[in-house]
Amino acid sequence: MRDPNRIDKVLNTIRFFWKKNPDLRLTQMVLNLAGDNEDVFYMEEDELLERLNKLYSDTLPRNQPFQDYGEE
Repeated sequence: MRDPNRIDKVLNTIRFFWKKNPDLRLTQMVLNLAGDNEDVFYMEEDELLERLNKLYSDTLPRNQPFQDYGEE
């Protein structure tokens, strides 16, 4: 069984970056994480988090590293 604690971590991270990029739609954020012609259906959560950080971390202040953003 997959760890249910991963759900809050993933959703909180998506929430954090989405609020930094409010003009994006959720599906745009998710599809931006995929490479050209890549199927995101089987993407594991750790890969999704890594790609979120890589793609959207430029929206963070330079001194704020990627982290588990927790609940707001």
